[in-house]
Amino acid sequence: MSDPKDTKRIAVVGAGIAGAACAASLQQAGVQVTLFDKSRGVGGRMSTRRAAWAGEGGNECTVEFDHGAQAITARQPRFRVLLARAEAAGMSAAEFAAENDPYTFFRKLGDLIVTGPTNTNVMDVRIVAVREEVE
Repeated sequence: MSDPKDTKRIAVVGAGIAGAACAASLQQAGVQVTLFDKSRGVGGRMSTRRAAWAGEGGNECTVEFDHGAQAITARQPRFRVLLARAEAAGMSAAEFAAENDPYTFFRKLGDLIVTGPTNTNVMDVRIVAVREEVE
């Protein structure tokens, strides 16, 4: 059994698609990853916003909207591999995107990262200093 002090620990700042992909790759390589984001949820420019209000008669009205990128171009080989894995598993990335459901897509693919509660932005700030001993 390895010594826990030997485990590499990395902080990834930004839980958009690039940060989440980076964290997933590091985690698959056996690195202990902590993912941080300034927002309440993950997704960055690919996230969905939700709003609710009381309408006439007190009934609840809701709306969902995507506020960022409306399309994805698979130029990078690693992203193409992810999409091919999804297709091989019988999953259509386009269908999950149309339903605004990246959570289920990545969970079924085995690449979901759950960051935990964030409380407030100020409480989430971590500053990591790594000093490497040089002889």
